[in-house]
Amino acid sequence: MKLIWPNAFEQLVNEDRHRELFAYYDESLRKTSISREEFYTLAARFSSILRAAGVQKGDVILCALPQSPEGAVVNYGAIFAGAAVINSAHSPDNPILFPHCLKQSTARFIAMRTDSSDPTWQEVKDKVGQVKPGYLDTSFSDPKFPSTSRAILVERGGDNDFLTYVKSHGGCYVNWDVTENDLAAMYLTSGTTGVPKMVMRAHKSLVLDPKTGLYPASIAPKGKNRRFFHNGPWSWVVASSFDILDGYTRVHPDLWIQPNDLYRMYANIIKHDGVSHMFLTPPEITAVSAVWDDLSKKIAECFLVAGFPVTKEMCKWLLSASEKVCLRFGCSEMISISYNIIHRVEDFEDFDTGRIYDGTVVRTVDDNMKDLPVGTPGRILLKSDCMFIGYFGQPDKTAEALDEDGCYVTTDAGYIDDKQRLFIIGRYDYVIKHKGHTYYPSTIEKVIRSHQQVKDVLVIPLPHEQNHHNVCAYVVREVGSKITDHDIIKTVAEAAMKNENVGKIIAPQHVLFSDAIERNGRGKINRNQMIEDALKKIKG
Repeated sequence: MKLIWPNAFEQLVNEDRHRELFAYYDESLRKTSISREEFYTLAARFSSILRAAGVQKGDVILCALPQSPEGAVVNYGAIFAGAAVINSAHSPDNPILFPHCLKQSTARFIAMRTDSSDPTWQEVKDKVGQVKPGYLDTSFSDPKFPSTSRAILVERGGDNDFLTYVKSHGGCYVNWDVTENDLAAMYLTSGTTGVPKMVMRAHKSLVLDPKTGLYPASIAPKGKNRRFFHNGPWSWVVASSFDILDGYTRVHPDLWIQPNDLYRMYANIIKHDGVSHMFLTPPEITAVSAVWDDLSKKIAECFLVAGFPVTKEMCKWLLSASEKVCLRFGCSEMISISYNIIHRVEDFEDFDTGRIYDGTVVRTVDDNMKDLPVGTPGRILLKSDCMFIGYFGQPDKTAEALDEDGCYVTTDAGYIDDKQRLFIIGRYDYVIKHKGHTYYPSTIEKVIRSHQQVKDVLVIPLPHEQNHHNVCAYVVREVGSKITDHDIIKTVAEAAMKNENVGKIIAPQHVLFSDAIERNGRGKINRNQMIEDALKKIKG
């Protein structure tokens, strides 16, 4: 069987046609349930509509829809039509993202809502032509986006309800001519180190990754309740719409209308649906915990956590709200790399992301790209059949990201122990090199965070002419705390004298207090901006 998305999805449908594929809940807990067979038909019919609108194999479609059943149909329908899909919408919080993606992706088509409250519609409504009766697509013309010529207008309710229109469409179409190496989707990197890159994924990698174990069988609920709560935007690989090949039902918040209280909505969906396994970031777990009012039971049977170095203290906190935790290490360029299932905090070591998936090669190298011995931290290099095929429109960036053996050169720092377990301790680009020694911010943050009067902390390297780097700690005090910079420095200095920490941590040269450490919607920090701000404050 060809490793292409339509083949894999068809096989999934044939295994159990009536099994629920998606369950969407709005804020009032109204549910939209779609079975595998129903969704396959919806995607194939929308693919037929796209074909009639002129979509061809290799076209790019930008989906500017919120997480919703409509957004799911657009994503899968685009893949069925042989196109590649990228998800991005205009956001007042990041105004450069949408125009960047629309222009750089050379998308011929854009799918969007026509709601007056939608920021994307407000941004481009004057560029959209009139829709002919009985059609979804119309013209689009904007000199800033010369590649984009058609708009697909998606509405909910009324005479032009999108899902009703698609269901009533007579034809179905699947482009079986695509190959396993053809572009299927593009994901966005986090953007914490600059403008997000568009990571190209071929059909083959989308099919293979779920089968390598995005959700390991040992953490999955058995029987009919094989359900996972997913909340992430589909522009992020960790919340990919295409990982349903693992066979689990995806329970999603329906964000067609923005909720008044997002995290209370999450909590209500989790309780109402009975879903026991969920993907949430640590900041999101904190927010859901704050509104969780059922003290008779834990929030989850299992949290799937990715994208954050996890310490023993954080693991203990996660296990206070769930029966077990699955830490997953992945990236946009590779998706799944390793996982660690934790039942007891006593069995966990700081930063242990666990067992490396079969077929994945992981290496650690120094600044000269020389391989390092077991247990020695360095830059992580990766290779597998699930690798990306490059950054769209950026051949130079693609070349920089691959070594001579075809390994992906990550920005992550870590090491492999003598049991072949992978430990991720932070970003290699933010490793601190001070007076000829190397220090990792996460290990210093762990010490500072252990202080009872510290609510949050971020450690960053600051350029220095003599020392190469100096250490700077941004610290958020607990309410009522009067902790000083001298207290922070003393705490780290004392910890650095302990045998297990000698040569591994160093007291900061600078301590800056802040009301909060700003994070994006997925809990990520723009460290470049924090470094720039710190230098300004220190120079003063």
